[in-house]
Amino acid sequence: SKDDMMNLILCEKKEVCLGLMLDICSVFSSSDFQDTDLSYFLSLLQVKQSEEVLSALVRLSGKILGNRLNTNSDEAAANFAKKFEFAVTLKQFSQTEQPFALRLAVVETVLENMNLLALGSGKNLSDKQSVVVLWSIITDLIYDDDDEIREACSKINSILTGEDVSIEISAASLTTTCFRRLGLAWPAAAIFLSLGNIITHMVDAEAYTSVDNDKAFDKGEMNTYREIHTMAINSLPIIAGFLSQLSPKLLTTVLKEQLPIKLLQIILPHFSGGMKILCLHQLLEYLQVETSV
Repeated sequence: SKDDMMNLILCEKKEVCLGLMLDICSVFSSSDFQDTDLSYFLSLLQVKQSEEVLSALVRLSGKILGNRLNTNSDEAAANFAKKFEFAVTLKQFSQTEQPFALRLAVVETVLENMNLLALGSGKNLSDKQSVVVLWSIITDLIYDDDDEIREACSKINSILTGEDVSIEISAASLTTTCFRRLGLAWPAAAIFLSLGNIITHMVDAEAYTSVDNDKAFDKGEMNTYREIHTMAINSLPIIAGFLSQLSPKLLTTVLKEQLPIKLLQIILPHFSGGMKILCLHQLLEYLQVETSV
């Protein structure tokens, strides 16, 4: 039973066995698990584990959490904080330095639990921030160097739009979908996450070349799909088009809106000199300075 398996998991010390047990748990119905089980799995994600264990935990936690968000009960509302915690963890696991298996587990978990991308009533801040983080993940992973990960992101876009597009144009299409969905509910956040992905790779590229200048042009050492130029060409026209549709009053509000610091720390890179950016106006000023240097 599920309870017997949980007792075994709680006592298991070997990572190979733990990974297998977590995989077995995936055959149980999401409703078989208690809130305490989900909390335990989420806590395990914060502990250094093998990629097999972490991948299994990501898939299982996503399945349980996704099921809990299917209802409008008080219990579902209480899980928004866990959803945000899970989204933040997925963001960490989606980074380029993470193993392929873990990055794949992240995007496939979103693909298998599409309601994670849905906003509830739109009033819960943890829920809203979770969706922003998840969108930042998939609109970044669509540029992953691995075909399987890009294809999974493309499938997410196809489900959301009802249209199949080639993998070559799926990145721009997914960004457009992000603005059509998240952008309508939280315009500033949609713009922030899109620019944040580009700026993060700008900062990473600068750090990469400063560490070893000889590697600056070594394409074998860098993700060729996540090149800044490609991301910018796909994303910036969509962002500009979205901004042009806003009324002058709404545009001013969006540019001056201060997003939660915790969210910005997740979707933006760490800026040198301890520089803090809280609104889009400040971010655009930063970009203007950086691109003029």
